[in-house]
Amino acid sequence: RRSSDLCKLKADINSDTAIKMPENDQEQRISDLEMRVAFQEDTLDKLSDVIAEQDRIIIDLRRAITLLNDQLKKVDTRQDLPSDEPPPPHY
Repeated sequence: RRSSDLCKLKADINSDTAIKMPENDQEQRISDLEMRVAFQEDTLDKLSDVIAEQDRIIIDLRRAITLLNDQLKKVDTRQDLPSDEPPPPHY
């Protein structure tokens, strides 16, 4: 009977150890996943900031292009107007 009790005790100890090992492993996996999620959230925040800044830059560039196009049209229309000056002598 003592032998069977000893075997049972060993089995209980082994089963406790087996249960604890996966819990530690599971805790480690959860911790790793939490770190990954935190890193991904940080990366998403940074990317969002970059996209917002790029959007502002694009809006500013579009305004600048519109202004430059307007100025270019004004210059073109001035050149189309007849000039009061006579043409240069080489014409």
